[in-house]
Amino acid sequence: RNLQPTRGLVKLKLVPVAGGETIDITGLLNTQKSTARRLQFTLPTGGPNVDTTYKIVIENGYGPAVIAHETITILGAGSDSFGIGQWVPWAGKFDFAANTYNAVTKQNNQFDAVLPQAVSTGAADNSAAINANIQYLASKGGAVLTFPAGDYWIQNPIQMASNVILKGPGKVRITGNVPGGAERFAFYFPSGTSRSGLVDILYDNGARFDDYQGYGNMLGQGCTDILLKSCVFDQHESDWLQLYEGRRIALINNRLNQGINRNSRPYARGPLRLDGSSYVIAHGNYFDYCVDGVNAIGTNHAFWSANTFFWQASLGNREDPVNHVLIHGHSNFWCVFGKNRFTSDEAFEATKDMKILKITGKSSNDGEKIIAEFTGEVLQRVRACPVLSATPYTVSHTAMYMPADDHYWVTIIAGKGLGQERKVKSRTSLGVTLEEPWDVVPDATSNIVIGVQGVCDYLIEDNDFDLGKRGPTIYLTPSRRGAIIGNRMTNAGSIDNTPFLQSTGLPKQWLFCHQWDMEVEDNIITAETDAHNGNFIGIHAVQSRQDRSVGALVLGYVCRNNKVTARMPNVVA
Repeated sequence: RNLQPTRGLVKLKLVPVAGGETIDITGLLNTQKSTARRLQFTLPTGGPNVDTTYKIVIENGYGPAVIAHETITILGAGSDSFGIGQWVPWAGKFDFAANTYNAVTKQNNQFDAVLPQAVSTGAADNSAAINANIQYLASKGGAVLTFPAGDYWIQNPIQMASNVILKGPGKVRITGNVPGGAERFAFYFPSGTSRSGLVDILYDNGARFDDYQGYGNMLGQGCTDILLKSCVFDQHESDWLQLYEGRRIALINNRLNQGINRNSRPYARGPLRLDGSSYVIAHGNYFDYCVDGVNAIGTNHAFWSANTFFWQASLGNREDPVNHVLIHGHSNFWCVFGKNRFTSDEAFEATKDMKILKITGKSSNDGEKIIAEFTGEVLQRVRACPVLSATPYTVSHTAMYMPADDHYWVTIIAGKGLGQERKVKSRTSLGVTLEEPWDVVPDATSNIVIGVQGVCDYLIEDNDFDLGKRGPTIYLTPSRRGAIIGNRMTNAGSIDNTPFLQSTGLPKQWLFCHQWDMEVEDNIITAETDAHNGNFIGIHAVQSRQDRSVGALVLGYVCRNNKVTARMPNVVA
């Protein structure tokens, strides 16, 4: 924050992590496109070095140089065969894309080589032929399997492989009734699959029946460099696309149409699941759905831009829904910026309908457009307690409930050393060892939180929110270094930050979710026609049945230059 690039005082250097020559790129900073929270610069000709990782060292002219939390790694540009380089920095990794095979004629575009089986339009099941061709291409080092315009039928899963892309140069429609069971996904990416995906493919899922299992669309766990571009998934009453625990997932200009009627599918899920994935680029997509939303729980380095999230609230009876739109829980380094639109249909806007739902209790009306929230067992992993003793690298504390997890942090929330946080290197039931030393060592006056980290280093900027009960909501989760900047909300509720304190029932142990270093600036909230969405901006600590706090629930919260226009009765959602 507070870079102030237009003043001409910013200095910028790249320092190799492994040692070597520092590169001064101050003169290559674009001061017009950089902002208080974002740097844009050009790399110099002839450097820095490809496949080298650098620290970013910044000065803004008002204080000493600081090192950015994140390093950057320089990749070779390669060939941008699919036209995604504007958004996806690893576009050059698909270096096999010039080698193509026609799925119908079996012919290669360059060599005298043919596929083992031909694919045909019409009613015949193409699953076996497509799978045989994918495995053949993978064994030859990779290629693009192209489909001429037409309708193709499948009744069994398509198993993807590394270095193979399915692509339609024209209108390609694949329709399927893939059977239920463990392998019920139309497109399956085995764990470890890399440099694979779909481009210009329309998949029409045949799920139109009263079966909670439905027909699956896509499953990929633990995959790398997966691309979906310009695809359409008509999911009807089927389950979500799942690309979770992956690395470098690019979703560019796709449309996911779910349109589930909740009455017929009580166990349905939202259109997309990305849980646990890192380096996610989602640009220009349209998500059309009825229940749940886009799940990105535990993701990191996720960037959302120019997407539309459309909730079809009028489909079906919305009893006991989970209607969040974009869900981030215990995620870090993520951005929702650049003309994303979060909206709903007119049925959800209707004031009369909202009153009925509130009176009958048939709908919880969650509807947060962006939410980060700990629930259930995860919330139990965030415990506050007193310090017994400490050294620069250790902290001893009262006995605590500590489930197994590899991502614990310690934060000093009261007393000596307030405001510091450190990652845990190792731990026992009575103490922890830190990866880095304290700047100020805590003592018996200090209280700490030890547990999994919540949402950190996020930016929600320049988005439009239309219609809905609630807007961006950071709730029941520890949060550090967040910014909600320059968004426009119309009949869309509030910007709500809710830190939380509650007793565990055990002596000197509390559930504690603090929110520190937050910026909420230049947002416009307007109740243009609907007074039932609770229009406000605020941070309010919830101390459930506690007579006092045990630490700083709120620290470094900045709220300025916002505009709120509410109407009577301004009912809080």
